[in-house]
Amino acid sequence: MRKNIDLHNIVETAARKADEEGLEHVTLSSVAKELGIKSPSLYNHVDGLSGLRKQMALHALATLRERMMAAAFNKTGKDAIISVSKAYVKYATEHPGLYEAFIMTPDDEDEEVKEQGDQLVGMMFRLLEPYDFSETEQVHIVRGIRSINHGFAVLEAKQGFKMNVNPGQSLEFVLRIFLAGLDAGSDGRFS
Repeated sequence: MRKNIDLHNIVETAARKADEEGLEHVTLSSVAKELGIKSPSLYNHVDGLSGLRKQMALHALATLRERMMAAAFNKTGKDAIISVSKAYVKYATEHPGLYEAFIMTPDDEDEEVKEQGDQLVGMMFRLLEPYDFSETEQVHIVRGIRSINHGFAVLEAKQGFKMNVNPGQSLEFVLRIFLAGLDAGSDGRFS
């Protein structure tokens, strides 16, 4: 009996493999083997390994955005930013292979990937609406928050936090200091 294989099955299988074994272990032959099919059958759904990685990146961006939106629900200001950041780090540590897939997006010029990425970044900009910063300053702030989140995600995934303090508490502490700086900046103390 022939298996019913579709793009969703393929991406889910590749994502699971990436999270369990690492993105470098996701190949067309390894995914096909997991699905019980031959590698050429995958070409009916993806354009080679780069096409599979693109689909994984799209999946990661969409599911990460969903988690971040859920984390921001009914929250505003600092609480929303901290909640979204915690959701980001949790997603990245729970799905290290998928996270790497979107960080290492195969083609930055791909319209689908760009659109998904823009939606994720747009959400961060909306969280900054209570502050009175220029567009350029908002870019700096979003980059800062993303850098904090990415740093914590990577270090936590690699078990880089050995001290006897909860990394989630450290993340919140660092974010609160960063956000206190936003309050100072919105008062005109830096530009």
